Amino acid sequence: MITAFEIKNAAISSHPDEWELSNNLWQNPTYSGRLGFRPNPAWNHGISFSIGPYLYSEAQPFLPPGKGLNDYNEIVLDYDVSYAWHHWQFWGEVFLTRFEVPNVGNADVLTYYLEARYQITSDCMSQDVGTNKSLEALATAPVVNKLGITT
Repeated sequence: MITAFEIKNAAISSHPDEWELSNNLWQNPTYSGRLGFRPNPAWNHGISFSIGPYLYSEAQPFLPPGKGLNDYNEIVLDYDVSYAWHHWQFWGEVFLTRFEVPNVGNADVLTYYLEARYQITSDCMSQDVGTNKSLEALATAPVVNKLGITT
């Protein structure tokens, strides 16, 4: 069993400018973790999670009375798997993400990807990437920017 845990200064979906320690001084951290399992050398499995506020501090004046940035989280659950057999490698992930949106409710997104690679020789590989993102839940949802303002 392989485990990892971390605390980040900003949301996992935040812009790199927000990662600076001076931006929010750990007022709204994100907590993430992963459990990994390798039943044999060919297989890898992992389950990950992350939770933390995702709105910028500039959104505070636009939040409902009595609510703060910590009341609106980005919650991510993830399952990843990989398999290797001879010259073949396969891997993929499934993400379930929920944004708790002020004045709207929850915006849920299910996303996944699958990849495969065949190693022809030790120096030559062929790789195919297949991606499908289900944005059906967002198709009818109002657009909410990082300030929490519905447009």
